[in-house]
Amino acid sequence: CIIIILKLFLITSISEKYVFQSSNILKGLNIEYIKESCLPCLVKNCILPVSLDEETCMIRSGLCGTVRHLIQSSHHNNPGENFIDLLGFRSGSLRMCAEVSGWTKLCEVDLPDAILNLVEMDIKEENEIAIPVDLLKLEMHFSKPPKIHNDHKIKKRILVENRDEILNSESVKIDVNDSVDTDELSRSISDSDSTTGDNYGCVKSEPYTIEEIISAFKTIAILDVEFVHVYSEGLEMTVADLILFVYCYLLMKSLNFKMDALKEHLPNISTWLDHMLSLPRIKESCQQCGLSWNPRLAGINNVTFKILSDTVPVDENMELHNIDIKLGKHPCNEDVGINWNDLPLSAHPQEGAVPQKRIERKCQQLENLVTAVVKLAKPGNIIVDFCSGGGHLGIVIAYLLPHCKIYLIENKEESIDRARTRIESLQLRNVVIYQCNLDYFHGNFDIGVCLHACGVATDMVLQQCLDNNASFVICPCCYGSIVKTHRIYYPRSKLFTNTGMTYKDFVTLGHAADQTEFNIALADQGVYCANLVDTDRAELARENHYSVSLCTLQPKSCTPKNNLLIGVPC
Repeated sequence: CIIIILKLFLITSISEKYVFQSSNILKGLNIEYIKESCLPCLVKNCILPVSLDEETCMIRSGLCGTVRHLIQSSHHNNPGENFIDLLGFRSGSLRMCAEVSGWTKLCEVDLPDAILNLVEMDIKEENEIAIPVDLLKLEMHFSKPPKIHNDHKIKKRILVENRDEILNSESVKIDVNDSVDTDELSRSISDSDSTTGDNYGCVKSEPYTIEEIISAFKTIAILDVEFVHVYSEGLEMTVADLILFVYCYLLMKSLNFKMDALKEHLPNISTWLDHMLSLPRIKESCQQCGLSWNPRLAGINNVTFKILSDTVPVDENMELHNIDIKLGKHPCNEDVGINWNDLPLSAHPQEGAVPQKRIERKCQQLENLVTAVVKLAKPGNIIVDFCSGGGHLGIVIAYLLPHCKIYLIENKEESIDRARTRIESLQLRNVVIYQCNLDYFHGNFDIGVCLHACGVATDMVLQQCLDNNASFVICPCCYGSIVKTHRIYYPRSKLFTNTGMTYKDFVTLGHAADQTEFNIALADQGVYCANLVDTDRAELARENHYSVSLCTLQPKSCTPKNNLLIGVPC
């Protein structure tokens, strides 16, 4: 017996007749149709699909994150079904967010968008269809050997098992069709293709004997064993296959299920689809949902560049265009300390799995951001802690500002679990957790904060704040991980763009900015380049009518990445 503790809301404005028909198709599921205007406010803050746990005030947004949560919940309620296996090795399938993982981005953003665009074109009426690049990426992905953990051990086991069977000649089974005329078969093969086997390195014209097969098998080594993609992530089905299957089904439906076109241009995807449709559980699910069927990506990520140490041309360009680095002050000046003894133990970073040797520096980092937020906040404000991790920053802010609402935005499940445990221990009632990519959150807020958001994530947080006309307190990190996305481009400000600086120049600047470790030869250059990158960010905010201060965490030794951007709408 499968236990399902889940209510599914479908947002629609369709007629009651269609709703009734759909309900018959999806009978057995706890489904309710709802208008978008009737959605809870917390759900409206995010991009659909969304899962809402009202008891824990926990919201998950985004296709991959939501489906992963459904699988985990289903496994918890029905452990005998082993649904957790769909999350793959160490539950890592589609775990990374789209901004970090090219594979997640393909499954969650690029391929769905590409296929839905084709479907909207009504491609049934088109004679020629341009295959989207993202569909070709998936085809390329299937053509490469899958990355499998402990593949050496698996190959060795497979080799040993098959070698034992082959070498024991009595156990070898050979299927023979007595009805075949071997002479006629030989003539048909000869007539069909005049090319000799010698051209392909085949020098033997007679059938191989069992002894020869055994002799050849003895020479096979582990390196000769190659895996192929049975499923999208290797040898076992994962959540990625389920997501890709739905979109590929929509593509085939729009083609009137004419498989010939797919097999000709996308043979690997076609083979995978055929295999998926042969699985009893998939067939059953398709029937229940009313789906009829008629007969380098493993390593592709966003473009990065090699580290270039020669930043002199970029530096000269900045000086030539009179771009000055304007350093400001913290709104509390030097008074950025917090008396941690006045806070409960669960609010202290040491309760959040911070190593002992880092606790003091972590506290100092938090103090700089917390005191700035407390200075800016007003009762009733909504404060969003982006990339919140285990909640170190947001939890302290929530405790010190009980009359404000705090949203924690985080993608990693383990971090969220740690944050939730601490929140429950402190009995905080002003905290809401969103498990989603930071750009999937689009609710209104008054102050945005983040501590050491990596690379482009800092710019995504800043853009969120600008779009909401919200104040911001941001401590950047990982300048070398800056990379343009489908939403963010570089340089960010008109001031820097007008200098003629290219994207490649800016990436070079970012790599140099990462060389800020204390006591290294290039530290001064690294600080200067980091200040240039953050000046570009500050100028973007100023161009959007903000008052911005670029200052430094106190003490500077609390972290090599010690810049702090504080902005308030004018």
